[in-house]
Amino acid sequence: MKRVTSLTCLLLSLLIVHAVKRPNIVVLFADDMGYSDIGCFGSEIETPNLDGLAANGLRFTHFYNTGRCCPSRASILTGLYSHQADIGHMAGETGVRGYRDRLSFNAVTLAEVLGSAGYHTIMTGKWHLGWRDEGSPTARGFQHFYGTRGYIDSYFTIVPRTEIYLGEELVIPVTDKPINHLHPDQEWYTTDVFTDYAIHFIDEVRKQDDKPFFLYLAYNAPHFPLHAKPEDTKKYRGRYRDGWEGFRKNRHERLKELGMLNKSWPLSALDVPKWETLTEQQRDDMDFKMALFAAIIDRLDQNVGRVVDHLKKIGELDNTLLVFVSDNGGTKETGLFGIKGDKHTVDNYKDWARVGGWSSSYGQGWANLSNTPFREYKRENHEGGVSAPFVIHWPKGFKAKGELRHQVAHLIDLMPTFVEVSGAKYPKSFKGKPIQEMEGRSLVPFLDSKRTESRTLFWEHEGNRAVREGAWKLVGSRNGPWELYDASRDRTELNNLASAEPQKFASLKKKWDDWAKRVHVMTPEEYSEARKAFRRAAPLKGPTVRMDFKGKPLRFMNKGVVVDKKAKPAWQFNGKSWLDLPRDRAPGLFGSRTIRYTGRFHSKNANGVILAHGGDRMGLSVYLSDGKLSFAQCADWKRKVITSTRLGAGEHSFEAVRHADGRMTLSIDGGQSQSVKAGLIGLDPGDSLQIGADTVKPVGEYEVPNQFNGTIRDLKIEVERVESN
Repeated sequence: MKRVTSLTCLLLSLLIVHAVKRPNIVVLFADDMGYSDIGCFGSEIETPNLDGLAANGLRFTHFYNTGRCCPSRASILTGLYSHQADIGHMAGETGVRGYRDRLSFNAVTLAEVLGSAGYHTIMTGKWHLGWRDEGSPTARGFQHFYGTRGYIDSYFTIVPRTEIYLGEELVIPVTDKPINHLHPDQEWYTTDVFTDYAIHFIDEVRKQDDKPFFLYLAYNAPHFPLHAKPEDTKKYRGRYRDGWEGFRKNRHERLKELGMLNKSWPLSALDVPKWETLTEQQRDDMDFKMALFAAIIDRLDQNVGRVVDHLKKIGELDNTLLVFVSDNGGTKETGLFGIKGDKHTVDNYKDWARVGGWSSSYGQGWANLSNTPFREYKRENHEGGVSAPFVIHWPKGFKAKGELRHQVAHLIDLMPTFVEVSGAKYPKSFKGKPIQEMEGRSLVPFLDSKRTESRTLFWEHEGNRAVREGAWKLVGSRNGPWELYDASRDRTELNNLASAEPQKFASLKKKWDDWAKRVHVMTPEEYSEARKAFRRAAPLKGPTVRMDFKGKPLRFMNKGVVVDKKAKPAWQFNGKSWLDLPRDRAPGLFGSRTIRYTGRFHSKNANGVILAHGGDRMGLSVYLSDGKLSFAQCADWKRKVITSTRLGAGEHSFEAVRHADGRMTLSIDGGQSQSVKAGLIGLDPGDSLQIGADTVKPVGEYEVPNQFNGTIRDLKIEVERVESN
């Protein structure tokens, strides 16, 4: 009996040890990376760190994403199809189920599930699943966060909608000179900085205890613009002078040699002009742009190596389940020569090397290379748009090393996989809300087994659509016919069997229709109408959003403004100071809303911005110009301005209103209002709301930053919704 009891205790202790040693989980997420863009998936780009993970782990050859940024982020975090997570398109509000500006509250995130199971939860990088507080990373389970709530359109600077948060605190607003507070002496480069903070947070939680951690490191690389470090670019300049045809063939052959493609699958046709048809200048430009793209991936791989090396250094690598995957295929969004391809050339590179936004990209020809050997691109549901490089590494979790897995898998499979290995429980309800069941399957059974199982997967984005069941795939482009392919014989989708296999066609079509109804898919036309209807109604949580500052910056970033409480109170601006409210904390402007600005000011100069929200595309501004007060609105780059007569010395009051019917009125010192018909704003601005300056893009007829010098007090901002009858 004593021996049995001892054996029982031993087994129990082993179980307890096993429970304590649950794996850390790390997800490294790339942005706009094609299927064959890394070395272990056939690329000539140097990615030794990812190749090393593959050599000591597994590669899945049939791994899928959703074909677009926000939907893929929704699926990877929730284990649901993106429409079920309310991100059926991008993170934009329609007021309709399936298409919201934040993740559904009837879904749980990996951070919420793993956090409930005792994991430390960490995120750095690009969120892009909602700007508002209630949909932020910290609101959705991440205990530690450093990055942007929006997208990222610059590697070297902070542009509108990419402001940097530490937890819930905005720490870096829009600026040309961001500072990495962990390493102030180092140049800001997003890929490096997000890795810095990932490592920092890992070290912080390790100081607390030995509980496992979950890290979601969402890089913005290699998404455009083409922002690369010179030392990385130098390695690749001149390598691509021979053009895209040869590199596509080389990658295709390499993939076959690696066993990742059936040798009978031909390379899809080149769908761009032949390299030889380009001029010598165009070839030089395109060689340079591909060198920049390759350099961005090279730098990404270097940072993957930093994460791996740090995990090894602290003794955590062997028991860390690490996956690397991309959100969609290479993008042709910007044409053959890329964004502003005719203007941004190698000769004037210094003029656009660090320009953010839609300023540069590598173009359709190189995107065709990224997606080798497949057809189509990002946004599409053909293989080129939705096939992802996928590497999984976990030395203590499975014995296989350097092997391939041909099991069909998807981003939705990570939730059930992580639930299984962590011992977490997937909830039926969370914070009082019923939770949808997981859509994916655990990958654990395939980690030490080469077996495959048939399954059914679905896609839809912007009218592009697909369903794969076993080897059969039914796929169609927006406004195009359905196409049917046998992926076991023709994964490059060249032999359309829609006419030859009518029964299979009909069966898959019905399954897709049933799925689309179940997950609330809208047609592009329905989506467009929903957006328009929402903009017209502009629903708010409550009838009024009112911000009565009373001398207190509230959540504004205070850039040197002095609060003078003796002056009732007032804000003192010195011509170099201003207040900045991030766009996600500012009241919306689009739709049929009445927007009212009132306040008092005393200016020392004849010029200066009192208030500006937005930029030259969308926005409103109240400002002084040559001693006159002006009220300006920009809507789709069309500017309307009301200007007062010249003001006398001393303090003045104002009321500037953009009415729900599109009229603008301006009243000075309680006098009669001037009026002009301006129309409505169709989109919330990307720039922040600023008081005392307009530092990014000008709403009014002035040059930025046009800073105010004087006193502003009793400022009120009211945004109202017109009630419908």
